[in-house]
Amino acid sequence: MECNALILLLAFGLASCASTPENLFVPVSDTVSGASTVDMLVATTRRSAENLGELYSGERGNALTFANIVVSIPPDSVRTAGDVQWPTTTPGNPATDFVTTKVSRLDLKAVRTWLDSKGTATRRHRVLIFVHG
Repeated sequence: MECNALILLLAFGLASCASTPENLFVPVSDTVSGASTVDMLVATTRRSAENLGELYSGERGNALTFANIVVSIPPDSVRTAGDVQWPTTTPGNPATDFVTTKVSRLDLKAVRTWLDSKGTATRRHRVLIFVHG
């Protein structure tokens, strides 16, 4: 799971530099048996895109903004570890593709709530901070 999260974060971080399908961040409501999910908190100084499917533009924004993105990873049996199966068209198929299942922009209060929900003293946690550019 830790490796999946690292791969996923790097893949989405590099997505702005590579050719990926448009509207990659349009949530898919379906799920499949055997798929796993990664729940991410995103912080960026990029300007928010008007189209939620793009989420952020390539332009600098005026302030730090936050979002919560949940990504579904296809079952291990249909993918090669270390490879991201991008959808060829959106919405993708959660049985075969990495797809977004939730996207929401967060204000500071919601960020604190998200962090509180992920950080309890009884659970072991891992955090990856990826700085792009």
